[in-house]
Amino acid sequence: MSDSFSSRKSENAAAKKSEILIVEDEIDLRKLLRRVFEKSGYEVLEAENGKVALDFVMEEEHQFDVILSDVRMPVMDGLNLLLSLRPKSTVPFIFMTGYSRLLDEKLALKLGANAFIYKPFRTDQILTIVKSWIGKRSPPISIGPSPSPTNERFS
Repeated sequence: MSDSFSSRKSENAAAKKSEILIVEDEIDLRKLLRRVFEKSGYEVLEAENGKVALDFVMEEEHQFDVILSDVRMPVMDGLNLLLSLRPKSTVPFIFMTGYSRLLDEKLALKLGANAFIYKPFRTDQILTIVKSWIGKRSPPISIGPSPSPTNERFS
């Protein structure tokens, strides 16, 4: 009986589609990316800015495998979304941007982004990058001043 239970359990795990959150203020690009990822077998949720995305991530019903985010957006930009998520989330975070500023890329990677892709990109490029991060996790990083030393002793 335990064999049939474990085989059903693994079938259910295999049937779960990877879930991607696309955070992009340009509706046409957001819809295009949704179609591309759904056609490739992914479940997709969309957010038009970082604030909406943060709300989705904080809901317990969503367990995203990858977050794909624009850098510059109204309300909350991608860097602030990353700053809000990274101390408590290990979900791979991939930036996409139309701005070719090396400073943005270096800062984003320093703050915990996993990858950076420049627009315009080909759909096969974005699929390859996302696929490479499915199933991986980033260690949460602490951003801000180092904790103060304490006088506690550990034995």
